[in-house]
Amino acid sequence: KRRAVLQACWNFLNDSFRTMTHMKYDEREVASGAFLLATQFSDAGLRLYEGIPWWQHFRCDPKRISGAANMMLDAYDTKEANKS
Repeated sequence: KRRAVLQACWNFLNDSFRTMTHMKYDEREVASGAFLLATQFSDAGLRLYEGIPWWQHFRCDPKRISGAANMMLDAYDTKEANKS
């Protein structure tokens, strides 16, 4: 599962360059958003790490992570993809 998560994360990050995600969110939020999507799509699930939610280790706001993840998903919207 780890390899699947890493590959999915890489794919989301790569495809995110077709969106405005990197203009609106900082690098930690973008990386965290890709990680969130990768774990969701690879069915890996997210757990606490050392008793702390994973996103707190990156010092990110979960709302900002969700925003970055949703913006990354815009790369897969056919209307948005056809604009580029």
